[in-house]
Amino acid sequence: MNADPISYQRAASVGLIGLFTHIVFTLGLLLFGIYQKDPAAQAGAYAMIPGIIVWFGLVLVFFQHKLERVEALEAEAYATSDAARSRVFEEAGADVRVQSSRLAWMHRWFLPILSLVVGGAYVIVGAVRLPANLKAVSDAAHTPEQSGWLIAVGLGIAIVSFIFARFIAGMAKEKVWDLLHGGAGAAVSAALIGMMLALAHFLASKTIGNAGLLKYLPVIFSVYAIALGAEAFLNFVLNLYRPRKKGEYLRPAFDSRVLAFAAAPDRLADSISDAINYQFGYNVSSTWFYRLVARSITSLAILGLGVLWLLSAFAVVQPNERGMLLKRGKLVGEKGPGLVMKEPWPLGSIKTYPASQVNEFTIGGGTNLQDTGTGPILWTDAAASDQQYIFVRSSSDEPDLVAADVTVQYEIADLSKYLRIAQDGPSTDREQFRREILRTLAQSTMMRVMSAFTADDLFGPSRPVVNQSLSDALQSEFDARLDAGVHVVFVGMAGVRPEAQTVAPSFENVVQSDQIRQTDIEKATANANRTLASVAGDIDRARDIVAEIERLERMRERGAQPSEESEQESRIATLILDAGGEAAQILSEAGAYRWDRHMNQRAEAARTEGRLAAYRAAPEAYRMAIYLEALKTVIKDARVFITPVVPRVEIDKKEDVPDLTGFAPMDQVEPNQ
Repeated sequence: MNADPISYQRAASVGLIGLFTHIVFTLGLLLFGIYQKDPAAQAGAYAMIPGIIVWFGLVLVFFQHKLERVEALEAEAYATSDAARSRVFEEAGADVRVQSSRLAWMHRWFLPILSLVVGGAYVIVGAVRLPANLKAVSDAAHTPEQSGWLIAVGLGIAIVSFIFARFIAGMAKEKVWDLLHGGAGAAVSAALIGMMLALAHFLASKTIGNAGLLKYLPVIFSVYAIALGAEAFLNFVLNLYRPRKKGEYLRPAFDSRVLAFAAAPDRLADSISDAINYQFGYNVSSTWFYRLVARSITSLAILGLGVLWLLSAFAVVQPNERGMLLKRGKLVGEKGPGLVMKEPWPLGSIKTYPASQVNEFTIGGGTNLQDTGTGPILWTDAAASDQQYIFVRSSSDEPDLVAADVTVQYEIADLSKYLRIAQDGPSTDREQFRREILRTLAQSTMMRVMSAFTADDLFGPSRPVVNQSLSDALQSEFDARLDAGVHVVFVGMAGVRPEAQTVAPSFENVVQSDQIRQTDIEKATANANRTLASVAGDIDRARDIVAEIERLERMRERGAQPSEESEQESRIATLILDAGGEAAQILSEAGAYRWDRHMNQRAEAARTEGRLAAYRAAPEAYRMAIYLEALKTVIKDARVFITPVVPRVEIDKKEDVPDLTGFAPMDQVEPNQ
């Protein structure tokens, strides 16, 4: 790369300007971040530190190029002079290429080593700060008090660095200044960091109130630094295998190819044109339409941005919203639903609020009755003892204690008055502070109003009267003490609970008694069903039988005919037998017993008639047979003694023997000698 020393001197001067500018931006951003306690600004400053090394190396290399060119010009001048022809100075030319050797050493060793240093610096800066930045993500995002200054600083760094990067990228198109691509990358990196800081602080400002990007920006900067360091190491490895031409130097590894596109976006446009030509199969970029668009792209972009800027003069307020029109930060009016015209951003803005939406909060009891997912919530639990109780009137000397959960619903009637109650809350809940003020006032008002009522009023049918009294009192307090500009829509007691420690045992005794009574009823019912099922075989049939029995009793009470009673008894017996239960079994056994007795008695009567006929036919023989049968029965189990003398048996004829068989008296019967 043969060029005059002035060109390299110019490149070295530009490098010095870039080095000075980068140092000022880095130190300024770091000090500003420390002063404002802004982690994002500090992380951005640390990510810019390796750029100082890049600029310092480029200044040294370009300065060495200048020395080499001066040395080469001096060598050429010496070669054409008379002194070169003199033998006295024959050996002088051996040492005149010292700067050239030093330049070759810098390209061969200094720039690769410098690339490793830059890559290591990026990785170290990102890795060291990453744990602290990750920890800061879990905490609430810190919005500095002077975020407007941080927006200005970020925009200043972004604009100056980007313009300077574009200027350097234009110089780097010349072969002699090719090394300036690395400086352009460092400048555009600073521009990106400044732009991200300005955008994050703008979003976190009171105008928008979204601190999400500012919260995650330190982590983004750390990862960004690590990525640039990884790219530098990758370029270093690729340079080891990239072929070299004699007389040309490779681009150093710290020259980021990704940042080169941001510094020279026209290269990206050329790449897109080549891709379009390749896809369509012909030179689309040579058509008149493409050239017209390419020639007017800047004007079209400016026109589009201008249209977008003018569109910011229009805003839409939704049907359930009210809008506060701000002009240069000052309130100038209130707008209702519809299309609203204002000055374009940032001169004018409109903040919308869901003014027509019904808002709600709860006052009264403590927070211990919140659902924890462990089971049903009971006011008689021991955990309910820390409730916020209210003194109410009582018929006794001591006032009663109750805890109540009261739901208050309201809507915004005058938005400007409502906004003056307090400042906006966090971005996740802008109405938090105002709602807490209203709730605190409503809590004290509720305790004052409910103390004028009795516990029976709160638990009984007078609850609507209590709710209306609360609603009227809250509306009066909101208007008189706060001038809040809100309209109370509804006030209702969602739950009222007596004091748990003294009332709960008595209440639980009543509940337990009811449960015991219900248990006894259930047991009796089950026992009755079991008895009916066992007696009649089926509960429904048993109930039918009971109904028929009750009908029979009523028939007897009113004196029904015996035939009707007999018919009803027969119907009952039929039903019992058809049911097949214990009653049917008893009836069946009774019938069997009846027929058994009947047949036995009938057989006995038949035997008696046979005996009477036998007696009448042969009285003496019959008597003797009876006598012998009785004697046989008597001596059945007795010992019998046989003797040669026959004992004499005498019968007392005067013995009065009752007639049990219906035969003739014993005194009229002759004894058998």
